[in-house]
Amino acid sequence: MTLFTRAFDLKLVTRVWDFYFLDGIFVLFKTAIAILYMLEEQMIDGEMDEILPVLQHVSEYIKEDDEDEFVRTMNQVSFPNWVFQEIPLLESEFFKQDLID
Repeated sequence: MTLFTRAFDLKLVTRVWDFYFLDGIFVLFKTAIAILYMLEEQMIDGEMDEILPVLQHVSEYIKEDDEDEFVRTMNQVSFPNWVFQEIPLLESEFFKQDLID
């Protein structure tokens, strides 16, 4: 549950968590894609050494004031049907492996 806690202000993190509890694991992927979409301008022509600092300091680019735009961007993210089948399989494999270790 600590995913994205360092990326956003507390208000935006709680929104992501609310969506996670409502819609499940797919929200985490939607959040990541929304971050990439909203930071596209800063990363479009950059090399990895220029892109990495942007991704490490997301909260400097996506602020609490951008909450509504960010939520709209998350809601616009859609997945092909195979993703809705594959992600739960990956999640269950992860938990099985966690139990074995």
